[in-house]
Amino acid sequence: MATELVACVVAEGVSADSMTGRLTAFNMLEVVFTRKLPALLPKLFVVTIYETEGAPEHFHERITVFDPDDKVVVSSCSQIAATEHTHRSINALWGMRLERLGRYLVRVERANKPGGPWKQIGKRVLTVVADGHPLFPEEERGAKETVASSSPVAEVE
Repeated sequence: MATELVACVVAEGVSADSMTGRLTAFNMLEVVFTRKLPALLPKLFVVTIYETEGAPEHFHERITVFDPDDKVVVSSCSQIAATEHTHRSINALWGMRLERLGRYLVRVERANKPGGPWKQIGKRVLTVVADGHPLFPEEERGAKETVASSSPVAEVE
């Protein structure tokens, strides 16, 4: 494989600069704090970054979010044409409804055809916690404990 996933970022917003081509992610997420369920995420962006060596490569990328019971919450599929040294893919997932507390898996897969077979190439964890945001005083948020979160870089296999 000449094209390799090197990073994956999960964020609430993304902006691409039309003059420079630079990409900015806003509100990168590892933890979603909620006071009640279901927690609603109006939009979630999954940005994948690939490095390419050699000949151009075309493949399909699938982003799937699984709930703590391993049920699909949302999925998105894109066709990738990796022709430069790096390639970025931006997947917008709209109207996510997070029904349970716990760890949600954001899985990145690739295949040569839209129907697969699919191979997992990366993953991220998004944790949903019954708590207020940690920047607010504890008495205002009712926090009992802090939950560890994943790093903003994908686990690449």
